[in-house]
Amino acid sequence: MEIKKVRILDKPIHIINMEQTIQYLREKTEQGEKQFIIAQNPEKIMKSLEDEELSTIIEEKATLLIADGIGLVIAAKLLGLPSIPRVTGVGLFEEMVKVAHQDQKSLFLYGASPEVNEKAEEVLKQRYPDIRIAGRLHGYEKDTAKVLSAIQEAAPDYLFVALGSPGQEKWIAKYLDELPVRLVMGVGGTLDVLTGNVKRAPVWMQKLGIEWLHRLLKQPTRAGRMMNLPKFMLKVLKNR
Repeated sequence: MEIKKVRILDKPIHIINMEQTIQYLREKTEQGEKQFIIAQNPEKIMKSLEDEELSTIIEEKATLLIADGIGLVIAAKLLGLPSIPRVTGVGLFEEMVKVAHQDQKSLFLYGASPEVNEKAEEVLKQRYPDIRIAGRLHGYEKDTAKVLSAIQEAAPDYLFVALGSPGQEKWIAKYLDELPVRLVMGVGGTLDVLTGNVKRAPVWMQKLGIEWLHRLLKQPTRAGRMMNLPKFMLKVLKNR
């Protein structure tokens, strides 16, 4: 399965919907091709414009770049590019967990706080009693050798890294060759959402693509980060 991509502010995003993403990842992992997924959004693109390391990871290391932010969907329309389907990182995580359960693939959860990491395993086992969780390790563990050893010993099929962005992408890229996995994805605060520690926006807000507003209302301290969205849109408009 071949997928096309567009470039927004000279950064790549793949044109692929959720159903195609799942099919693509299933095919590639079964063929033995290691997949490194990055959830692209305006904030990450703006960061990559000034962070050469992150920019290189996006260009050279990632194998799949999904359009996580509604800003990318809007930007594509403004620039007259082909339509980009939105594929959220949270949604893809949930779907790949289902795939893992259906295909009897094993998971490893790395990141988040000790409490959230532990509860995430409990929640997944409640949803899928026979799911194969090869291991887990919270994000407060800073001994890289210990982290890598735990993952290598568990040898999971899928690895989900919840260290926040862009730290998680940089960690994955640095140790990608040492990770004995078929698929690895940075999932940011997804484990907090999974465990109910952070409430996801109502479905109607998700459909309208304004989850960012819900997060801002719930976490006003994110206001500084949210300014990346209008900055991104202004930069897109200047590049029309």
